Amino acid sequence: MADKDGIPGRTSSFIQTCGSLAMSANDNQPRRFPDNALTLKSSAFHLRSKLGAVEQRIAALETQMALLHKEREQILGDLAAIVYPVLTLPTDITSEIFLRYVDRSPRPSPLRLASICRLWRAIALSTCRLWTHLDVGIMVMSPPGGGGPVGYTSAEVVNRLDHWLPRAGGLPVDLRIKLPPSPTQESDAILRILSQYSSRWRSLEILSDGPISFPVDLRGPFSSIVKISLESHPSWDGLSTITALDDASRLREVCMSNIALEDWRTSLPWSQLTTLDLSFITVDECLGILADTPNLEVLTFSSFEEQAPFTSTPHILHHLRTIQVGSDCSYELLDYLILPSLAQVHLGLNIECAQRVAPLIERSGCSPRTLGLYIWGPDIAPILECICSLPSVCELQMTWCGGTGVEFNNLFKTLAEDPSVMPALESVNIEDCEASIDLPSLVQMLATRTTGMDSVAKLKSFRISFSHEDPYEYGIDLDKDVELALDRLSGLRSQGLQVKMQSSIKWFSTNIDSKIVRSLALGSSAHSEFVDRS
Repeated sequence: MADKDGIPGRTSSFIQTCGSLAMSANDNQPRRFPDNALTLKSSAFHLRSKLGAVEQRIAALETQMALLHKEREQILGDLAAIVYPVLTLPTDITSEIFLRYVDRSPRPSPLRLASICRLWRAIALSTCRLWTHLDVGIMVMSPPGGGGPVGYTSAEVVNRLDHWLPRAGGLPVDLRIKLPPSPTQESDAILRILSQYSSRWRSLEILSDGPISFPVDLRGPFSSIVKISLESHPSWDGLSTITALDDASRLREVCMSNIALEDWRTSLPWSQLTTLDLSFITVDECLGILADTPNLEVLTFSSFEEQAPFTSTPHILHHLRTIQVGSDCSYELLDYLILPSLAQVHLGLNIECAQRVAPLIERSGCSPRTLGLYIWGPDIAPILECICSLPSVCELQMTWCGGTGVEFNNLFKTLAEDPSVMPALESVNIEDCEASIDLPSLVQMLATRTTGMDSVAKLKSFRISFSHEDPYEYGIDLDKDVELALDRLSGLRSQGLQVKMQSSIKWFSTNIDSKIVRSLALGSSAHSEFVDRS
């Protein structure tokens, strides 16, 4: 606010102070400062002192920063001078290591290798064999609460194909593509990109929850393709054939699931196939295809459709060595086959299937060496029926879902007491066992089959793995029977029996615990392996 002379208040105060100082100087009297001037002087002195302290700290920190920058540059120089042994490997060796890495299953992407450093990126991009496998799928929206969409958008798949496949150079490629449920312009674009490389297809696997519809103008050549696999939804109809595939001279393996075979009867070189996998067709349809596959060596068949009555003469497949037949309605196929070279039999076993094994073996005059059984339910009758029909089997593989400890005990007892049952048996492999096994009964069978039966082959290996059930369901204390069985098992190992037990604490009323397993592992020979997964 201004005073009566129009001079602002603060300016007026300043003038008065200056006047007082001048008068004091002229009168040679001691200077007296107003209280506000003394306060200002004290505040300025304090601030200047504080500023000086801050500037000293800044100078010290700047000196320290300069030293740290110098040390940093020295460290960076030392790091740059280091030559890592892995980076000194010749390029061809590094490429081979990369190939071993991406050949693992599930197959890691070479893109991961290319992201490590510039040298590895250059090697990865220049190693064509790294880019010969591609597994990619269109994004499928999951239901609410299902964790979100899985896969790539159509545009991303097209982009990946455009950038991936050229890096394979001129090498044959293995492709696994998941298409959207309904044919779209994007899926058509994907198939057209793939068709540009048709001469380099080594294997082509296409999956879809809807129909698989190839562009009608899709042509070859298909000069490199060895395997084609198509898996579609069973309720879809429509054209799914590639018309020029009958010229694929190297094609040997075909897998078709839920595919209308009438579309392919004239478009595949059936006579040159050695491996065939068919599912969701009737026995009658399968036999119609088998009539055109005289050179077949491996057959997998699974049917879930009731077969209408029909008549057919047995089909002779002179070269077939391996057959795998599912459960449900698939077993009827065995009634119409003659397989003189059969060596491996894999069955989804039920009593109807088991009853057909002996007639098949007798009709074929074959001597299978490997038997794989996949059983659902506790009934042991189909197993005994089947193994008694195959005296030539050396290797028994079993996955028994629903088998109880009592039924396993009956199986072990049969093998231990009856030398006419699988007398050539040398190897037993039981996968995903859900039952609790009686250890003494098992060891008795192993001992008998290893050393104690005349005119019976010596058992060389035994492996059992358990499914992830509660291992302490039958947590009864260890007793003398188990101790004796373990001592006997140790003796069998010393005689060369290879034993592998996974999750081996799951035993029946005479339970073996993890402490015993560890003691066995410490005292075991190189021929045995015990894995405690408690």
